[in-house]
Amino acid sequence: MIRKGSARLSPRALKQVHGNLVVKGIASRLQPLRDLLLACVASFHGSMDYARKVFDGIPHPDLFMHNVMVRGYAHIGAPAEAFALYRLIEVARLRPDAFTFCYLLRACAGLSSGSRSGYQVHGAVVKLGLLKDAFVRNALINMHAKCGDLQVAGTLLDEAGEGDVVAWSAIIAGHAARGDLDIARKFFDDCRHKDLVCWNVMVAAYAKHGEMEKARELIDCAPQKDVVSWNTIITGYAAKGMLKESLEVLDEMKCAGWMPDEATIVSLLSCCANLGSLETGRMVHFLHLEGWPISIILGNALVSMYAKCGDVQAAMEVFSRMKERDV
Repeated sequence: MIRKGSARLSPRALKQVHGNLVVKGIASRLQPLRDLLLACVASFHGSMDYARKVFDGIPHPDLFMHNVMVRGYAHIGAPAEAFALYRLIEVARLRPDAFTFCYLLRACAGLSSGSRSGYQVHGAVVKLGLLKDAFVRNALINMHAKCGDLQVAGTLLDEAGEGDVVAWSAIIAGHAARGDLDIARKFFDDCRHKDLVCWNVMVAAYAKHGEMEKARELIDCAPQKDVVSWNTIITGYAAKGMLKESLEVLDEMKCAGWMPDEATIVSLLSCCANLGSLETGRMVHFLHLEGWPISIILGNALVSMYAKCGDVQAAMEVFSRMKERDV
């Protein structure tokens, strides 16, 4: 039950589950602990404190549990803690696997010594014979590109081969993360086997750097689109305060048969809040959230929009209807 609904359980519910495991005496069994730890990482919205408390209470955590923690810290942007967990893996004499290194390489870019740490991880990958793993190799390409060692990233790309579109996407994303959009675009144009992910990576690169004209031009040429494609354009326009353009793309998205998701609506509400556009915010609320459950993320976006636009009463009404609230 924990695994099926881990991302939907509230922190309070998870604490109750944890208590029940202890009371029933099954807190020493690996699988319930794995499920609980995974649920804690998924459900505490950017905080690893409770997951760490659970982890520290496990007498002999296995590699899966260590990997869950490394992943959680890497995901919230806490690279030092991710590497501290990796050292615990070594202390416990566990053998790290491909998952360990994929999560750890993601954390490297967040360290001030990212390139040096990345080389150390690269060395461990080679030593353990994991360089042939496509996911690890692509994580290495992405890390080296983001940390500035484009020669190593290029060498790894050559080893991956022309048909490995994930490797091409990784190096495109790496150059884009450094703001080298022209180089990223050259790699994109040179890639002969572009898939949807590759198109989305390049579109996202333009959108993130405010190059919306190029992002729009590229997405219009894409052979296919998914909800990520549409959300990228909508979010890009919204970030620049171009509410009219965001709404136009939303209409196109719906005409193409795609329904907006939570990320789409939050972007639009944020734009309305920043521009003080109360009427548009209300329209987004009532037209696109009809029948939707109000999650913490949506509820916070609605409360913020109404409050910033001056409708405090509407903000309080939304707040009172939220089943879950955070600080």
